[in-house]
Amino acid sequence: MIGLAKGLEPQVLTENKAPWTADYIHWHSNRNGSAPRDYAHPDIRSTLRAETHAKCAYCEGRINDVAYDSIEHILPKSVHPSLVCTWDNLTIVCPRCNTNKGDYDSPSCPLLNPYQDDVEQALAFGGPLALPRGGPRSRATITRLDLNRMELLFARAQVLQKLDLLLDLVERATSQSAVTESLWLEIDALTEGSSEFASACRHFLASESAKRGLTRP
Repeated sequence: MIGLAKGLEPQVLTENKAPWTADYIHWHSNRNGSAPRDYAHPDIRSTLRAETHAKCAYCEGRINDVAYDSIEHILPKSVHPSLVCTWDNLTIVCPRCNTNKGDYDSPSCPLLNPYQDDVEQALAFGGPLALPRGGPRSRATITRLDLNRMELLFARAQVLQKLDLLLDLVERATSQSAVTESLWLEIDALTEGSSEFASACRHFLASESAKRGLTRP
């Protein structure tokens, strides 16, 4: 999980959130027919994809390679129907994190919010394993979202293996400045916010650089 910045609210949401919210609250009270999904408007979805780098806001998996993304209500709409079209309450997640989170809503122990919390301080990584470093909320986030599910561990391990290989090559190429700089550019690409599992890569890079005495030229 990496920190995210909220983009500008789409015009279609600004213009329609009041009636859309009223329609949803009415449905929520009566439960007749299908639930309104106005919040899933293409302009809203595309803006959310841009601000999350088309990754799951929780597990950082790249969603559209293998599944359809889900518009997530950070505070669940089943509990907070008035927030169904509130821009700050919307993000994009993968189907697994969406299902795992469900209607979890705990005022005393909310899950980490990548838009509001310092999530890279609250969650650390030991290799591919997500570790709680911020107390009960960190533990609740890892447990509820199942951030150490086998598929995620395998996917993170593959990315970290590539990063480890690049660091090995940097160690061997210390006297070749052009080669070293090219390797560092590849390392930078793995730790950018748009890259899959950037947080795990950042933790791994910091740890391994310290161990190996590596510094960016």
